[in-house]
Amino acid sequence: MIRRQFDTVQPYGYPPPVITHSQNVVGGYYLTQPGYTDVAVLSLRSFTPTDTNDQHLTGPEYQYVVQNFLIDATQAGKTKLVIDLQANGGGDVELGYDTFLQLFPNLDPPYDTTVMRAHSGADYLGQGISNLVQNLTASGASVNTLVQDQAWSDFYFGDTLNANHTPFSSWAQLYGPQKAFGDSFSSLLQENLGDPFNSLYVPPYINITGFGSRSNYNATKPPFSADNIIMITDGSCASTCTIFNDVMKTQAGVKSFVIGGRPDNKGPVQSVGGTRGSSDYTFMQLYTILGIIAGINGSLPQATQLQEIDAYVKGNLGNTTIANMSSTPLIRAGGSTPSLNFKNQVRKADTSLTPLQFLFEAADCRLWYTPAMVNDISEVWRAVAQTAWGNSSLCTPGSTGDPTSLSGGYATNSSVNGSSTSSSSSLTSTSTPSNLPTMTSGAAPTATSAKSGANTYQLGLAFLASTFLIAITWMI
Repeated sequence: MIRRQFDTVQPYGYPPPVITHSQNVVGGYYLTQPGYTDVAVLSLRSFTPTDTNDQHLTGPEYQYVVQNFLIDATQAGKTKLVIDLQANGGGDVELGYDTFLQLFPNLDPPYDTTVMRAHSGADYLGQGISNLVQNLTASGASVNTLVQDQAWSDFYFGDTLNANHTPFSSWAQLYGPQKAFGDSFSSLLQENLGDPFNSLYVPPYINITGFGSRSNYNATKPPFSADNIIMITDGSCASTCTIFNDVMKTQAGVKSFVIGGRPDNKGPVQSVGGTRGSSDYTFMQLYTILGIIAGINGSLPQATQLQEIDAYVKGNLGNTTIANMSSTPLIRAGGSTPSLNFKNQVRKADTSLTPLQFLFEAADCRLWYTPAMVNDISEVWRAVAQTAWGNSSLCTPGSTGDPTSLSGGYATNSSVNGSSTSSSSSLTSTSTPSNLPTMTSGAAPTATSAKSGANTYQLGLAFLASTFLIAITWMI
C-alpha cells in the first residue's frame, strides 16, 4: 500500500488518504466499513495544481498520484471506483485527458470536438499569430519567447488537429468557415495530445498517457470496468471537469450521480449544467495576443501598452470585428477577471454543431445530502456506493432512467478497436473487472526542462462587469 501523503494537511472531513497531491487537488481513498471494503475513491477536487515555484513539478505529481493510486487499488483487490468531482471547477485540460486515458487506456483518444466563431477579428488574430510562429521557425533567429508561447495557442494552426486527428495545413483550412444557425464557425477542432513539446512548454508539463514516453499504456486494460465506476457531481463542475465528465460518459460508458440541488425539482437533473463551453479567454489575454501581433514592447508600463494597442487597433483594424475594442474598462477594473466563451464543445458527428451547453443530458441518479455528510465526506461515498451497487431505489423519484442518461439507454461512442457500444445496464450491476492491468509503481515525478520566459507578457489587470458590453460586439 502506498500511503504517500507528501506531508499534506488533509481537508476537513476527509479520511486518511492512500495517496494525495501536495496541494490536495487529487487524492485516493479506500472505504473501510463492512460491506464497502471493495470500493476505492478517486477524489478529483480540481484539475489545476499551482506551479508556485515554476518548477513544473505539480502537474507530473498529479499524474503520478492518479497512476499510483490506480495501481495500488487494483493490487489491493478493489473492484469498484467512485470518482468524486464535487466542487471541481476545471483546470488544465491535459490532466482531464490524462486521467481519462489512465482509466481507459484501451479506448481511442478523447473525442473532445470544438468550434469557434469565424469572423474577421478571429481571422485577423489567427493569420497574425500563425505568420509570426511560422516566420520564427523558418528564420532560425533567437527565440522570441512571446511568440514561442503562441505556438500552442488556439490561433496557431500547427498545434490543432481536425476531426480526424490529423493536422491542419494552414490557418485558412482551420478557419473554414462552415455555416450553422445562420452564423459562421471554424472547422471542427481537437487538441493535439501527442505534441512532443507539451511536457516542456505547456502547463501542466506532462506527456499525456498513450502518447510519447507513455505510449506503452495503449497496451494495458482498464483498472476498473465502466460498470464498476460512478462519477459524483454537485452542480459546480465546469471547464475541464465537464470535458472529463463528457468523455467518461460518451466514450467509456461511465454513469454519473448528482448529489443535492433544489428539493422542488423531482425529476431528472443534469450531472453538468450550462457550463460546457470548451474554453474561454479573458479580455486581457486577447489584448496580450494583439500586443504580440502589433509588436508592442512588453516591458512598458501596463497602461502604456494598452494605450498603444488601442492606437494600433484604431489605425489598422477598422474593417474587422475588433474595431470597437477599447482598454478603458480594463484600466478602470479593480478585482474581477470576467472572460468570454471562446470555443463551443460539440458532440461527435453532430452536423448541426449544437453547443453542448444547450443540450439537456440527465445524470443516472440523484441523492440528497444528509446531516452526517457535512462532517464526513465518506458518508457521501458510501451512499453512492450503496445506491450504485446495491439498492438503486435510493435514487430520488424520477431521477433515473431518463433517455439522455446511460441508465435510460443513451448510446455511447466508446470504441475499442473501432467498435461502438450501447450502455443500458442497471444501476445494480456488480460485475468484477477481469484481466487487471499489469503495472508497477512509477518513480516520483522529476522536473522537466523549464520554459524560458513563460507568460512574461501576461498582464495582471482585472475587469469590471461592463467589459461584457464589448463581448457583444466582438468575439461572441
